[in-house]
Amino acid sequence: MAAVLMTFAFVAHAANDENPQVSVGATTTLELDGNPSTGYRWVLDVAASENTEIVTVEDAGYAKPATEPGKRPVLGAPSKQRFQVTGVASGEAMLVFYYVRSGDEAPSKTQEFLVEVIGGNE
Repeated sequence: MAAVLMTFAFVAHAANDENPQVSVGATTTLELDGNPSTGYRWVLDVAASENTEIVTVEDAGYAKPATEPGKRPVLGAPSKQRFQVTGVASGEAMLVFYYVRSGDEAPSKTQEFLVEVIGGNE
């Protein structure tokens, strides 16, 4: 699992784009559907990913579920797990995420993102 050493305040491209673009020095958010109450989490598989040295990836945790004013969130409700991806050098990185539960060997889901980092040394 990769950890990020730095983050930036600039945001590029919207979350949920399977081929997001981000500028060198900028950050974009990837959101993956999950449910924290099930024990499953999305993790970046660095070994299955490609060209990860051109980005940093930080697990930003699950988003707080949207609720109406004065109401509590529903227990066990699905949520989005967020990852902050920051461009370090130009190029393309294939990021492979697995949805796994602690103790399980095989993931229940896989999600790939082809992240294009633009700018810098182009």
